[in-house]
Order: sequence, then structure tokens, then C-alpha cells
Amino acid sequence: MKHNDVLELIDQFLLGRITEHDLSRLEILRKANPVIDTEVREGIEVMKVLKYMRYKQLREKLHALDIPDDQKGSQFRFPGWIAGIIMLTLLFFGTGWWAVDYFDPASIAHRYFNHFSVEHVLQFSNRDETNKFLMGIKEFNEGNFENAIAVFQQHAMPQNDSISVFVSWDILLARLAVNGPDHPWVEDFNDFMSTAPEPLKTEARHLNQLVNSPWYHFFWIQLSPQLSSLKPRLM
Repeated sequence: MKHNDVLELIDQFLLGRITEHDLSRLEILRKANPVIDTEVREGIEVMKVLKYMRYKQLREKLHALDIPDDQKGSQFRFPGWIAGIIMLTLLFFGTGWWAVDYFDPASIAHRYFNHFSVEHVLQFSNRDETNKFLMGIKEFNEGNFENAIAVFQQHAMPQNDSISVFVSWDILLARLAVNGPDHPWVEDFNDFMSTAPEPLKTEARHLNQLVNSPWYHFFWIQLSPQLSSLKPRLM
């Protein structure tokens, strides 16, 4: 299942519009993939916050209607233009930090990795091999990318093996998370993309478009270092 399809399932679930069939699919994905389960849990928390903020805003409006006219004039009113500037500033930095996290190579690697990681496991007939590969998935999901590479490289040969193609994809994603799209990675990735079977070829093209997009270069290459240096000052 593509990442966009997973996000659509999560959105429908959070909005309360999900069908019973799609709910069953989402539950299976959550059990098989801890990252998807985390996204759902975080989405639930965000919806709780949004509902509370909406309730709080409505309560404040009702409270304002109850204030007598003679008291309204004596209340301190924060200048609207200052409030607007503050809101725009918070919106700018909030959007910037979200985008930097979204375009972080490690975050990108996680999103593309979990499309196929569960499917790999089903192709192993040996329990020991399965356990080893599950350890690699665990290391990857916990951000221990170099350890994950060491595990995955044990399954990368021979090249004509169907599993090795998917494992090569996992290794490329782990390398992306560690060093970003550096020159050696780009060369190896282009070689992989030229020979990869479907659906990996399509996924590779999408990933290639992402890391070469002007948004990636703006938010990660240019804006990320500036926000990283600014964050300690704000804290």
C-alpha cells in the first residue's frame, strides 16, 4: 500500500468517516507497522487538542457576550495588528519546523521504508533469517540506521534474488537517512532506479523527485541550518 493511501486511511479514521472494511485494513497496518501506529496515535492527540481549542474559543465568545456593555469598555484590548504579527510569526516558524522535519532525510527514509518492510518478512522461509531481518527492521525504525545496514547487507546477495532487490532498497534508504543524498548515494540510487522492478521503480521515481525538488532544497538545505541555530536561542 502506498504512503498516500495509508495517509488517506488515517485521515478518514481521524475524521470519523472510515468504513468498517477500511478500519479493519488500518488496524492490520497498525499492528504490522509501529510507525503507522504512532502516526495514528499522534493524529488522535492532535484532534483532541483541536477539539479543545475549538471548545475554548467558543466558550470565550459566549463569555464575551455575557459581559455588560459598561464593562467591555474598561477591558484591556490587545492591539489587533500586534496580535496579527505574533500569529504570523508563530505560523511561519511552526510551518518551517514542520517542513524541516518532513524533508529530513531520516523522516523521508522512514516513510518510504515502511511501504515494503513488512512484505519482505513474508518472503523468508527460514525462521532464523526472518528473525534477523525483523531485527534489521527494528533497528531502522528506532533510527539505528548503520546497524540496520549491517543486517540488511547479509541479505543483499545474490543480485538475481527477488528478496535482494527489496533489501537493496532498504539499504539505500538507510544510507539516505545517515548521509542524505550525497554523490555516492545518488550514483547507486540511479543505478538501482534504472533496473528496479515495479512497484519499487515507481517508488524510486517518487523519491528521486522529492530529493531533487526545490522544496527539499529550500527547507532542508537552506532553512534547516538556520532554524537549527535559532532554536537554542529561543529556548
